[in-house]
Formats: sequence, structure tokens, C-alpha cells
Amino acid sequence: QGELSAIDILGMSGQKLLHGSLQEMPEAGLHLAISSVGCETDPRATIVAGKPYNHEVYGRGSHAYGTLEFVGARVLLMQAGDPVMAIDCGNENELQYTASRMDGRVLASA
Repeated sequence: QGELSAIDILGMSGQKLLHGSLQEMPEAGLHLAISSVGCETDPRATIVAGKPYNHEVYGRGSHAYGTLEFVGARVLLMQAGDPVMAIDCGNENELQYTASRMDGRVLASA
């Protein structure tokens, strides 16, 4: 058990906005936690690696939110069995990704 890797998520100004932590948990596998600065003990979101290509997503307080499901090159965030967000890879070699609502409205890109 323990932290395998940590990353600071920065805004355009270079200011730290979020903290990411990848941990190996005994009998539970890999967990990716995203936290607000100074609130690392209460992550905003946690993704628990599952098999075979479906991952569980939890919100604050470890409340179940949904799952990430891989459909080809696309990742869908599912809630109560319905897709609510898609993550698409623009250029995998350059790590270009876009997160969109299911109506096509772009939420974020990197």
C-alpha cells in the first residue's frame, strides 16, 4: 500500500489547482484520486481500476458516482447506466484529449 506517483495539476497561469495521486491499495488495486489543494484527505473524485476495462468512479466522501467504460478509442463516463460524458483521444502520441457532454459540448481539452 502507498502512493506510487503524485502530480500537480496546474492552471494556465501555472498556479496549482488540483493534486493527483496514484496509489496501490491491497486487495483493491490501483486508485487515482483528484483533490483540491490542501484537501488531499477528501478527494473530489477517485477512480478505482477495474477489470476488464471498466473502472469505478467515486465522488467526495467515497460516494459511488458511476463507471468509466472503454468503447474502442473512446471512454464513456456512465451514471445509472447512461453515458453522461465522453473522453476522446485526438492525438495519442501528443496526449491530446477532449472531454465532452453527450450533446457534443466540449467540457475540457488538453
